[in-house]
Amino acid sequence: MGPRGGSFRRFLELSFCITGIWSAYIYQGVLQETLFGAIVAAVMLLGGVIGVLELQTQSGQLWELKP
Repeated sequence: MGPRGGSFRRFLELSFCITGIWSAYIYQGVLQETLFGAIVAAVMLLGGVIGVLELQTQSGQLWELKP
C-alpha cells in the first residue's frame, strides 16, 4: 500500500475538510438570511403601524370605537 495508500487517505481527509467548511458556510448563510429576513419583516410591520398612527394623528383623526 506504500505511497498510494497514503495519498488516498490524504485525499479523503482533504475532501472531508472541504465538505465540512462548505457546509458550515452554506448553513451560516441560510441562518443569516433567515434571521435578517425575520428582523426586516418585523421592522417593516412596525414601521407600517407607526406610519398609520402618524397619519391619523396628523390628520386629526384618532381611532374611535363606534358601537
